[in-house]
Order: sequence, then C-alpha cells, then structure tokens
Amino acid sequence: MTIVTAYAALGQDGLSHSLAETNSSAIFTSASLLKNIANILPQLPNLQNIIYVGKADDEILRAFNETGRTNNVIPYKDFIELGSRNPIDPTPPRPVDIACVMYTSGTTGPPKGVILTHQNIIASGNYPCSSFSFVS
Repeated sequence: MTIVTAYAALGQDGLSHSLAETNSSAIFTSASLLKNIANILPQLPNLQNIIYVGKADDEILRAFNETGRTNNVIPYKDFIELGSRNPIDPTPPRPVDIACVMYTSGTTGPPKGVILTHQNIIASGNYPCSSFSFVS
C-alpha cells in the first residue's frame, strides 16, 4: 500500500489534484475536513473509502451516503475494529516499491508528488509520511 500525503494548506484544488493523480481509493482525514472531500468527490471516481478521526457532522455524513459513490465513510475506531475482525496476512514490500508520495505546496502551479521508495525511507533514517494522508 502506498501512502500519499497532502496538507490542508493545499486547498480543495490541490487535494483534488493529488487524489486524482494517484488514483487514490481511500483517504484518512479529520472530521473537520470532510466537507472539503464532499466538495471534490465528483472529481474523484476512484475514491471509495473515507476514514476520519473526530466527530463528524451528521449532515455531511448524510451527503456522502446520498451520493452512493463511497463504500465506506467510517470513523477511525470502526476502521480499526473492522480490521481486527478481518485480519489478512501482510505482504512485505520490496525495497523498490513505492512507500510514499509526498505532495509539495504547488507554489509554481499544481502540487507535485515526490515519490519515495521503501529503500529511500530506510536510507534516510526518517519516516516522513506521518501526516494527513491517503492511500493510492
């Protein structure tokens, strides 16, 4: 699974661009940002799963359900419970597999994705993909 990072500072256009460019099927976000995702959902044909932390507004959750476009819009705690009830064997990555795509601010145009392999991350000794992220 590849992690793709985006930041609220990218705005809706930047978020939409990075989700579409990576064909992301899932996103992990905060409940306070769900409205942004609802606004761009029509532009994201692959986005099916939305996992969020915090208290979501009931009106926004209803709006997601009415679109019929998403399989899951669930709180993080429910996501964890779902995984606990349905374990799968891990598939270890190869060093050359993409681990993370980090999006820049896009100050000179649309945000640009910087691709990091597992090998890159291990060599750096850091784990840069620990912020607001989604899955491609």
